[in-house]
Amino acid sequence: TATATTSANEGNYKIGISKLAQAQSIRSHSASALTPGGTAATDLVAAGVLTTGNTFSIEGQTITIGATMSLNNLRDAINTASSSMSAANRVTASIVDNNLVIARNNTGATQIVMSDTGGTPLQALHILSAPATYEHELVAAQDANFTVDSIAITRSSNTGLTDVISGVTLNLVNQTTTNVTLSVTADRETPKTAITAFIAAYNAAAENLESYGNINLIGESSAKVATVDQSGELSSDSLVRMIESNMRKQATAAEFPYLNATNASYIYDGKTGIMDSLDDIGVWTSSKDNRLEITDEDRLDYMLKNNFDTVAQLFRGVYDTTAGYVHGVASDFYAYSANVSTTLTGDIARRISALTDEKDGNETKMVEMQRDLDTYEQEMWEVFSAMEDAITNMQSNLTSLTSQLGTSKS
Repeated sequence: TATATTSANEGNYKIGISKLAQAQSIRSHSASALTPGGTAATDLVAAGVLTTGNTFSIEGQTITIGATMSLNNLRDAINTASSSMSAANRVTASIVDNNLVIARNNTGATQIVMSDTGGTPLQALHILSAPATYEHELVAAQDANFTVDSIAITRSSNTGLTDVISGVTLNLVNQTTTNVTLSVTADRETPKTAITAFIAAYNAAAENLESYGNINLIGESSAKVATVDQSGELSSDSLVRMIESNMRKQATAAEFPYLNATNASYIYDGKTGIMDSLDDIGVWTSSKDNRLEITDEDRLDYMLKNNFDTVAQLFRGVYDTTAGYVHGVASDFYAYSANVSTTLTGDIARRISALTDEKDGNETKMVEMQRDLDTYEQEMWEVFSAMEDAITNMQSNLTSLTSQLGTSKS
């Protein structure tokens, strides 16, 4: 299998794999062969197989035979010592069917380095049949041998091979009796799909903003008078119009200043240009509506095929050691949209907070006004009651006066 970066050259490579890299592994006699009826837990010192105090070396680390020592104990001692070995030569010990198995972690032709240093414990375990000869080799140490375009290559690993074909990482999986062809080609459909998805997302956002901020002018002079006001929910909010305007500016900027003749030049249809706007790759608005579309698909395909890195730079921008990639269509658009939509600190969040504060303030004022109205109403009731009493007294006095005037006349 293989993966390629954008630095890889397109082309075909004939690859043949005669040998895969292997990590050496060896084993001891089984526990039952070392001592009748033995298991991995059997004390080999008590059984007379090993001698207390004897030592052996494995990849520079010394293992000492203790007062009791089983295959399980040896496994644990080797794995503990492994942490002090160099990463390139580290080994792992395990028990498989009552056999002590020792394997190198790394593949390659390098063998496990082991030797008896005090007595002969490794020979007693039948790991070594002689001072430097393994008695039971399960897997031989082996480099990978393969060819690329008939060039013979040797590597100690099968995977992550980045230094064979420039810009390509190889992983050797199987030996092959015949060559296989590795084709390295640029994936232009995925970025084109991503550009199309960006256009669709932009247009969806623009349509939503228009619907939210839509204003319907209704009047008697209109040729067709609507019976229902269909203005958007946020038609009176300036933030909607500001976001809509800034989105269009971000997408249709005439140029991105950090993209220039030095880093963004291209030739198309015999003419030299600077790829500093979406129009240069055939993406633009085709009407007064705030919508993007692929206006020239042939141009887009050509740019992706012949100026891929420049197209990537148009969207990504140029690299700044502090801010990362900036001053590109996507990087600047992302920064703006994040500034608008970030929770708590974005423009929308701040507007919601301001409207919430205003709403809370108005509710407080309403409570206060209602309280003032209740007080005023009570005062008016008291005034009207007093006036009613005064009128009643006046009527009583008038009746009395009328009565007295009538008596005097008679």
